[in-house]
Order: sequence, then structure tokens, then C-alpha cells
Amino acid sequence: MTTPDFLAVCCINSSSTVAKNTSDAEKKDVLLVGQLMLIVTVVMCVVSMLGVCYLVLPRGSTLFRNSNRLLAGPNLNSIIRCIVATNLLASLGLLVRSVVWLAKEYPSLKSVGLDGRHIFCIISTVWIQYFFLCNFFWHLLYAVEALLVSKNKEVHLALKYFLGWFLPGAFCIGGAVTTYFPGLNSCLPRDTMVKDLNYIIFLAPVLIVMLFNPFLFYKSAEAAKKALIWHYGQYTSTERKLVDAIHLKFILIMVTFTACWLPNLINATIMIANPSLSTSAVYATLVFMGLLNPLQALFSSLVFWGVPQEAVSWNRIFNLSEYSYLNSSNINASQSYPTVSSSRSASGSETEPLISFRRKEQI
Repeated sequence: MTTPDFLAVCCINSSSTVAKNTSDAEKKDVLLVGQLMLIVTVVMCVVSMLGVCYLVLPRGSTLFRNSNRLLAGPNLNSIIRCIVATNLLASLGLLVRSVVWLAKEYPSLKSVGLDGRHIFCIISTVWIQYFFLCNFFWHLLYAVEALLVSKNKEVHLALKYFLGWFLPGAFCIGGAVTTYFPGLNSCLPRDTMVKDLNYIIFLAPVLIVMLFNPFLFYKSAEAAKKALIWHYGQYTSTERKLVDAIHLKFILIMVTFTACWLPNLINATIMIANPSLSTSAVYATLVFMGLLNPLQALFSSLVFWGVPQEAVSWNRIFNLSEYSYLNSSNINASQSYPTVSSSRSASGSETEPLISFRRKEQI
């Protein structure tokens, strides 16, 4: 799980401040919830990482050349790689930090100076936040790229790297600076405005993805529909199924993303609007964060990459090539949709790519 509050946990006086302001019963509740949260996080990280390895590693480099996989265009492939990689690295950080803290190697109540536990806490927390922030921005770039490719354009590579890697780093550094300035000895107690700013820095990209990606996906699907009509000169049940599959794919992307990060938004809303609200509500959101945040890696692999070919019952959902018109490598339409090739063999269109975007404008 990840939340800006973990940055404050790494402060030298954070644990002692909490200890002075809580009763023994509250301390026991905090420890119990903390242990439960860490155990859930470890289990989910292991499940998620093993699931990603099962989906990705056994099929090697041929995975991205699979004509039956959704969104098989090379430009979108690079973004999919980044989405899965950032989620996997963030989950790895969550796993390592949770295991270390389960071994009770978190910042000590008796610490009066900086030690290895504080350094590990800072490094692991910044690592996790950075890669999850990268994940948010790559999700946004994916939606933008899907729309632009459907319009025969693409995002410039330098702009992708700036938005996908550099800007999240700036956000992450900004959050760390606002938390630890002027020093680790004085980061608690802090002005609530600074704490709220950290929530905004980390969760603003989540809100942007939730609000803007559905609109971008809708426009992409509409562009796909127009491209199909232009290419075939008609809009039959075959093309309609193709467009419906595109809509389904985009819906799955948004559902999985929202499910994984909604607990974080609820937790932030509680902490910003009414920090004194029932602690049970806060604890519940923390446990759900530990449950769902690590699963983003597995869900991303399922939705973007698909499942192995032998899983026939899932192929119609995850491995449809309804976006093969985005593939600039000339996927044979007859391989992807036999129904299309059989119905149009006379015209010869089954040997052509659905739509070819070899010359794209960069923005």
C-alpha cells in the first residue's frame, strides 16, 4: 500500500510523537492493524508478482508480436511495457518494505538520531511512490496515445519520457521536500496544509486519470468506428462487434484502475476533510489499500497483455485484436478475424492491414 503518510513515518520523532499522544489501547489497535496491513500487503504482492511472471515471462519476446492480443501497435506496446514495469517495481518495493517492517525493523520509538531504519524507510517509500506515480502518468499517456494513433499521429518520444519518468520524479521530490524540510528531526508535528499538499501531489494524477481517460477512450473508440467504416465502406455486425470489444477493453482498464486506487482517494478524503473521524474507517481504508494497490500490477498485465493462449475461455475478453488497426506492423486481418476474411475474400481486403499508420505526425 502507498500513502503520503508513510513519508512522515520516516521522521526521527514521528514514532515518539504518536506514542505520547495515544493511549495503550490505541497503541495496541495501531499495532494490530499495522500487522494485518503488512501481512495482507505481502500476500498480495507475492500473488501479483507471480501472476505477472506467469503472464509475461513464459511467452518471452513473442508476446508483443501476437496478432491475437489487444492493442498490438508498437507505440502502445512501449507504453504497456512501462505500465507493467512500473507496477511491478512498485510492488517489489512494497514487498521488501512490508517484509522488513514485519521483522520489526521500522523506525524505533527510542531513536534520537538518523539510523539505517530511517534511511531504509525513506528510500523504500520514495521508491514506491515514484513508480506508482509513473504508473499513473503512463496510464494517461496510454489514453492520449490511443486517441492520437487513431488520428494518424503520435506523441513525441521525448515528451513521453518527460511525462512518464521525469515529471513523476519531480512530484515525488516535491512531496519529500515538503515533508522533511527543514530536517528529519522537525517534520512532525507539521502544518495540516503541508500534509494536505502531499495528498494532492500524490493523488492528483489518480484523479486526472479517472476523469480524463474515459473521455479519451470514448473518442478513441469513435475514431476506430469511423476508421472501420471508411476502410470497409459499411458497418455490419462484424464491425459492430469489433467496436464493442474496444469499448469493453477500455471499460476494463478503467474499472481495474479505479478499483485499485479508490481506497487511497477515500483515505485521503477522510484525512483532509475530517482527520478526527472514526479511526475504524481509516483502518479499513488502509487494509483495502494493502489489498488492492499491489494488485494493480496483475490487473494491468491481464487487461493490457492478456492471458496465455491456452486459456480459451478468456481469450474472447482479453486477447481480441479489436485494435489491430493501430498496429503499424501490418497484421493480417484474416489471422485476427476469420469471419472478416471469409466474407470479404472476393475484395482481397483480408490480406491488407485493417488500417495502416506508417506515417504519423508527432506532437
